[in-house]
Amino acid sequence: MQTSPEDTQQAITSTIALLKQLLTEGITETELATAQRSILHSYPVDLADPDLLVQRLLANEIHGLPLDNIRQFPQKIANTTLTEVQEAIKTLIHPDRLAIVSAGPVDY
Repeated sequence: MQTSPEDTQQAITSTIALLKQLLTEGITETELATAQRSILHSYPVDLADPDLLVQRLLANEIHGLPLDNIRQFPQKIANTTLTEVQEAIKTLIHPDRLAIVSAGPVDY
């Protein structure tokens, strides 16, 4: 996130509040559908860029994914359910365990 120094604390507070809301309320079917549509529409465009294609192939290799995961990925995204996303949120989002790092001017 990028913000002006005078807005840093408000940005941190807002982000933590949003993560807590996400954890307690989850996302809606509409939000899931919007995210899926966005990913599915941008994916072929991203793969047309040789640099992004190589990055994706390298990431797949690092994570031990099969070479054809690049072809399977759109179907996996399309098949992702709201229940799976809600479970991932509960498993991965921990607002109480954030490491917050800020860089910028310091007032003395």
